Amino acid sequence: MRTFYDLVRREGLEEIAEWLGIHRLITPRAYRALPENVKEARKITRKSVGVFECSNIAQAKKMGKVEGAILILNPRIDAETVSIMMHYGSVPALTLALARKRFDTFVWNMHVLLERHYPPLLASWAEKPEEMRAPREIAAVGVAGGMSIPQALDAVSTRWRELLEKKGTT
Repeated sequence: MRTFYDLVRREGLEEIAEWLGIHRLITPRAYRALPENVKEARKITRKSVGVFECSNIAQAKKMGKVEGAILILNPRIDAETVSIMMHYGSVPALTLALARKRFDTFVWNMHVLLERHYPPLLASWAEKPEEMRAPREIAAVGVAGGMSIPQALDAVSTRWRELLEKKGTT
């Protein structure tokens, strides 16, 4: 049986997460505003799971140099950005929040990542209970964006577990 994970913007969504079948929420306690520099970001990711929301390509390239950081990718990315993330070991994440606002960017980013064999994590990035989705619905958006079914299921379960185990936070 799979264990499912989700990344949300705020605390207080645990009850609905349990009802939806999500076993672990990653909440703002692990989320940080974008730091001023890479050195500061590296300090954060050494201590805990560092989650950084990138709103432009320059931020994505800069934060892509932070090993183990989870990058919420809101801008359209390019091959260079993926190469940086792969080289430094940062982890791309695509969210339902992005899919709701700019599905074309969600699909573009998915395509660029999958083309380079670097599948992203998937998350709701919910701020309110009504934005939460069951893991199968999050995975379905991944499939609509270009993932295979096994890739999408791994993106809401296995890959999250592996990342958290590396950080010692499971």
